[in-house]
Amino acid sequence: MPFSFQSRSILRGGNVTAIFRFRWRAFLLTLLAVCAGSAITFATRTGSTEAATGAILCLIGISALSARAVSRPIRDLSVRLEESNRQFDRACIEFVETMAQALEARDPYTAGHSNRVRDYAMAIARAMHLSPEEVEIIRVGAQLHDIGKIGIPDAVLQKTAYLTPQEYELVKLHPQIGKRILERVGRFEKYLPIVELHHEDQDGGGYPYGLKGTEVPLAVRIVHVADVYDALTSNRAYRDALPPETAQEIIELSAGTQFDPDVVRAFSAIFNLRTLAPDPDLGRLSELIRN
Repeated sequence: MPFSFQSRSILRGGNVTAIFRFRWRAFLLTLLAVCAGSAITFATRTGSTEAATGAILCLIGISALSARAVSRPIRDLSVRLEESNRQFDRACIEFVETMAQALEARDPYTAGHSNRVRDYAMAIARAMHLSPEEVEIIRVGAQLHDIGKIGIPDAVLQKTAYLTPQEYELVKLHPQIGKRILERVGRFEKYLPIVELHHEDQDGGGYPYGLKGTEVPLAVRIVHVADVYDALTSNRAYRDALPPETAQEIIELSAGTQFDPDVVRAFSAIFNLRTLAPDPDLGRLSELIRN
């Protein structure tokens, strides 16, 4: 093939620099291979250590050039794979968050509940100086904490009267239902404790397992306070919203029994709500709310 025709073909390819680099590397690899072969042959015939050393150096050069030629594509592929994984994670989370919002849309009384719980919980977490990674887990976990209610009939969730004991036991299944929904996707593993345990109490009086104190992860204890505060201050089918001060009084009264005292202190500081003297007429939280 005439040289002029070859030149025109290369120029049409557009990336002359890349072609030159490739051919230069190929030439150098060939030269090193020839030198290594000659040095090995000479060393074998004469026993020359200098020739053997030269052969080894040539082989090292070949290895280095080859590694350099291969490593960049591998690095590029690794970066692309990591970005694809991040995009897939975001897509999974956004899909389930959309499911949670659709669930809330079934009941006008709970619309926006998960978003508010998310915002309250993140504020508490930052006030307690949790790491950005921990705050992000709380953000997603709080958003998804009630996803299990998708398995509870609307007739129960939207009932205007107080629940029967049988109906309440049915509602209490939603944390475990939520876990079963999310655990099918390995990427949701770090959010499962929030979904499954957000109704556990500090003194072991909660559900589903009756865990106590630090048996419940801190992220869950934070979401628990945020969840109850929003439930108390929101209208529900069976009662009107309580004033923020009353809700704060109930939560502070229950610090050490239903809530982690440290989380309650952080919550009170964030929302700048004054500490109220306990009112014995308020009773336990379970007598006032159903969320």
